[in-house]
Amino acid sequence: MSKILKLLEQETGGKCYRAYKYNVESESRHPIDYGEDKAMQFQHGHAETKPPERYRDLREQSRHMQQIEGNDETLCYFLDGSRHVYKVDDIAFRVSKGRTAVYPILAGQIGVGCCGRKNRRMYKTILRREWAIALPELADKDGHKDVFFSALGKKMKQNNFFSRFGWEDGRVMSYSVKQEASQGKGRDSFEARGTALIQMRMMEMERESVADLARRKLLDQDHYLVKDGPLDYRLSSSERRNDKSQAAFRRNYNFVIGVSKQFNPHLVKNEKGKESPGFLADLPPFHRTAVARHSYGELEFAVWYVRIRSLRLMATPFDGIVKVEKMLVNEREKAQGIQTEEVDHLSSCLINERRPTCYGSDARWGNHIYPVFLTESYVKSQYVSEESFLQLF
Repeated sequence: MSKILKLLEQETGGKCYRAYKYNVESESRHPIDYGEDKAMQFQHGHAETKPPERYRDLREQSRHMQQIEGNDETLCYFLDGSRHVYKVDDIAFRVSKGRTAVYPILAGQIGVGCCGRKNRRMYKTILRREWAIALPELADKDGHKDVFFSALGKKMKQNNFFSRFGWEDGRVMSYSVKQEASQGKGRDSFEARGTALIQMRMMEMERESVADLARRKLLDQDHYLVKDGPLDYRLSSSERRNDKSQAAFRRNYNFVIGVSKQFNPHLVKNEKGKESPGFLADLPPFHRTAVARHSYGELEFAVWYVRIRSLRLMATPFDGIVKVEKMLVNEREKAQGIQTEEVDHLSSCLINERRPTCYGSDARWGNHIYPVFLTESYVKSQYVSEESFLQLF
């Protein structure tokens, strides 16, 4: 048994079984996500100053921008977060009436990177790597959840289990074993719960990276950050209680857009405000939709879709479309929406970023913009191999 699993047994009072280890997820996913996004809430009205009646044609503007030297300087930073999660063992604990319950141990490696671009050359701006372990809450034999798992994480660091791979930081977290929290029955539901914890930590690291870029004053109207994926962040409880902290959080995202390769077309509304995936499927090449108003908790967002590739080489009518989000950061934007000229400019920049492309790199190639693809590839290149990581356990 590995030293890590021995330490977990010793500190938690559980029993490990040296079970089969495997990757709990697959990265090859199609751009369409047909599931319900219950966190997203539609708001009435548009979120731009001059919304188009149906679609906005950006062919001429994007072609004109291609001819202007330095056009690639508007979108200057590209952020991507990624995680690999594995089930590394089962661990058993005694529960009521002498019964023994068995739960999975999840472990993962998290990477968050940001690449900058200047004079058409990409360079590293931020790279953060962490390890993470998710245990059932029953592992806390002292009954002090936050203190116990924090102390266990410190002991893992002191033993330098991950130091040979260059990881300077990591943490141990706990998932709930209550049936209502696991959203289903069986071991797979607990694997999903542990994976969600590691995903949440990755999102925290993304937030911290955006704050770092803003603090260094690298972002402004001429230097935008493109974050791979949605901006579905939530305010922390302390930020919700403090108006200044809320305002500071929003300011960090003043010059940030989220660009998603995956989305649910059934959540798209047409020009009459009715849900209509066909409205998006009919989006012509190099056009965009009007900007809708969405909210995640206390935060409001402008959301629109851009078709960056023609349908000629696409497998489905939704390939070649990206979903774009921008946070509404001040009262003027919340009341009036963002300037239509800004939406057109950012959308035209995204259209021009589609080249060169990455044919066959994965199932989502048609929805990639190339600098994000390069950043994603760079972050994933920093991972330890699956075999080497699993050997630690």
